[in-house]
Amino acid sequence: MKGTAIAVAVLIALLAGAAYAENSVQELTAARMPESAREMREPVLGTAASGGAGHATERNRLTTNVAYPGAPSADDLGFRDPPCELECDPCAYRENEGPCYDDYIDTYNSGCNNPAEAFSDIAPAYGRTTICGLSGTFVTGGTSYRDTDWYEIVLTEPREVEFCCTAEFPLQMFVIDGTEGCYGSTIESLSVDECTEGCITTTIGPGTFWLWVGPQVFEGLACGLDYIMTIDGHYTDDCILDCPGGAETEGEPQCGPGYVDYFNGGCGSYLEAFSSLAPSASTIWVCGESGVYSAGGSCYRDTDWYEIVLDEPREIEFCAAAEFPLQTFLIRADPDCSNYEIIDTRAGDPCEDICLTQVLDPGTYWLWIGPSYWPPIDCGRRYIMTIGGYTTSVERTSWGTIKGLYR
Repeated sequence: MKGTAIAVAVLIALLAGAAYAENSVQELTAARMPESAREMREPVLGTAASGGAGHATERNRLTTNVAYPGAPSADDLGFRDPPCELECDPCAYRENEGPCYDDYIDTYNSGCNNPAEAFSDIAPAYGRTTICGLSGTFVTGGTSYRDTDWYEIVLTEPREVEFCCTAEFPLQMFVIDGTEGCYGSTIESLSVDECTEGCITTTIGPGTFWLWVGPQVFEGLACGLDYIMTIDGHYTDDCILDCPGGAETEGEPQCGPGYVDYFNGGCGSYLEAFSSLAPSASTIWVCGESGVYSAGGSCYRDTDWYEIVLDEPREIEFCAAAEFPLQTFLIRADPDCSNYEIIDTRAGDPCEDICLTQVLDPGTYWLWIGPSYWPPIDCGRRYIMTIGGYTTSVERTSWGTIKGLYR
């Protein structure tokens, strides 16, 4: 009995994560990325009211009566050659606010600087979060303003948070207590020269906090200048898995920036590669690692493909749990990567046990395991998988053993 086959288009979208040919790299960030993954790569979730009237200088200077002129032209942007060129990591989130311009009204993520308070919400992650944004200065209604960006994090317990930023302009950074809304106080601040990384490390929480990024000055900077910020320590509730004694280890080198997966990236790798599993008289346990990393100008998941070969029909149970959002697939090789079929799939939350159970005909099968999408996941995050029912024929093995005893 075979499970229902899933459409090839879904297979292409969900198994992507370890292809290194140029065309495959382009597909990964376009056609191969499922909608849920695209949404996760764009963290800005809109406006959140925080209460309070606010006390920031810009709030009192900005009026919503100034007309919004529509999309800026190239002449409006006023770009200049920046003193350095910052490159956004392909696994980073984008702020998604366009460049400012004269007569611009910042209602995007200007926080307490606008009567319509607006913040960019940053969800807890499974690793360091990187955000690429734009800023600059502009004139509206005859008054100079700076494009200030407010990022909101919510902590359920005290955490040591490291907030770092590098910009193509003289930079100001703040960590602000937003628990009581815009009446909150500044916890830490830092002024940083252009093209220099500055970091604030502080223990905060529980509560709501804002990470503020903007120019030190109110005028003289072109719009569209880049900054890159990172947030470390803003993690989800910890999920830690211990590898049981006697389990097999995957043996793959830990992924990281620039990594090329020649180990067991399966059909998603430039060179097809699988980890072959031998039959066992008992349940097989495997401990492995995965993560999300950048390479060749794109963002990849470390996806692991395990191969089993059945010589007769078997009921196979494939179970797994991971320290990250997990996806598993059971795939029939028919006969290779040029023509294969997904038999079953399941996704799970961190530390959730998920299982696929199917009665399979003789043949070659692949067990796929990896992150379910492309959020920040530090390389080296662990998963544990088990395979039950993958045994040699008990009758044939036992009879051969008995005959050998009497020769």
